[in-house]
Amino acid sequence: VRDNGLTLQQHLLSANGFTIQNATQIAKFETKPKLRLVSLRNEYLQKNVLVHPEATHLFLTEIDDKRFGAEDWKVQSVKAISPTKVLVQLALPQAGLSAIFMVGVDAQKMNFGLKVTNTSQKTLSWKTAFPQIGGLQLSKSADDDSYLFPLWGGVIASQNVSLKTNYGDETAWWQMVDLFSPEGGAGVMLRNL
Repeated sequence: VRDNGLTLQQHLLSANGFTIQNATQIAKFETKPKLRLVSLRNEYLQKNVLVHPEATHLFLTEIDDKRFGAEDWKVQSVKAISPTKVLVQLALPQAGLSAIFMVGVDAQKMNFGLKVTNTSQKTLSWKTAFPQIGGLQLSKSADDDSYLFPLWGGVIASQNVSLKTNYGDETAWWQMVDLFSPEGGAGVMLRNL
């Protein structure tokens, strides 16, 4: 859908998944046979930046020393709850867990949500890493991409950096990463609020 040449935020459901988009990005998800992010197009760079989709698990859950990505959960239902938001109901019966994965967009950004629930009769303990997005490459070579870590204004580098500081020492310990392509003049930011 376009309005004055701009892509409006929206979702498109299909039999095997869904696409959600706004003016800056188009994300394609599979829900059959499993939940996966298969493509992430950056409109500023005019290309798919998810070069290795197998490296993206959307979220990771660890329980009883076993690790499960979103692709290991059974998709129970997929439904649009608004023109800009999709909910995916998931189950992991072998671990006694269920989850609701949400993805939505506004004019500039994509938002993810996750709620994991214990469905077993016993008390469970688990760890969750969310969101988990890997396999991104913005430049022709991944070595040309730069990462930003905010530390007193930011550290930007294409090389590995070891950052050491004391907790609370005027450090911005944001749960975020920014991937930038100097040759493309654009990037992607993932921020956990």
